[in-house]
Amino acid sequence: MITSEPRSQASPLSVVRRKFTKKHICHIANELMVEHGFAGVTMEQIATAAGITRSTLYNYFRDKSAILEAIAEDYIDALLPVIERLPSPTANAEQVRIWIGEYAQFVSDNPAPAELVMAVSLKLDPPPVMQTFGHKVMAALARRSPAFASALCPGEDFRLAWARATLAVLGSALTFAAKHGHSAEAQSKLDVAAMLFTRFLHDERQ
Repeated sequence: MITSEPRSQASPLSVVRRKFTKKHICHIANELMVEHGFAGVTMEQIATAAGITRSTLYNYFRDKSAILEAIAEDYIDALLPVIERLPSPTANAEQVRIWIGEYAQFVSDNPAPAELVMAVSLKLDPPPVMQTFGHKVMAALARRSPAFASALCPGEDFRLAWARATLAVLGSALTFAAKHGHSAEAQSKLDVAAMLFTRFLHDERQ
């Protein structure tokens, strides 16, 4: 008796199509969230802008937080190699300036997710996915710098707040530079961010 071969769960073509659709949804959602804010965008708006039905959208993502999570995960995966190029253990001012220049180029090459992640992260009550993103960034920096490693230690509330404030200034400068290119104001913001980042690395509180 001839028996049929068991079917594979998904053909290579369907896997490719699913990945493409998921990436397309994230791209459209990213643009909408940058323009209208995370809270100002609905799943129905995302589906309409992506040219798909709501039921199709829900086959890929349970809600817009899941879409934000996918965007953030892709962004952090691309960002980690940049963080790992931070000279360690205690980079000097010139090394930090050069590294921030590389970071700025990365953000300029990926402006939409960078702007979205930065905007949502700075909310007073950011979604849990953004808190996870922040933890991953801090952990990556802690692997490169004793200052960031110390900030994650229990009881180091001041140092942790200082680290987060330093990263907020850096993130703001990077997204501004991505929007405004090599303007004098953009460079000044990057220079200030580099100065503050260097001071944090060397525990210069005065």
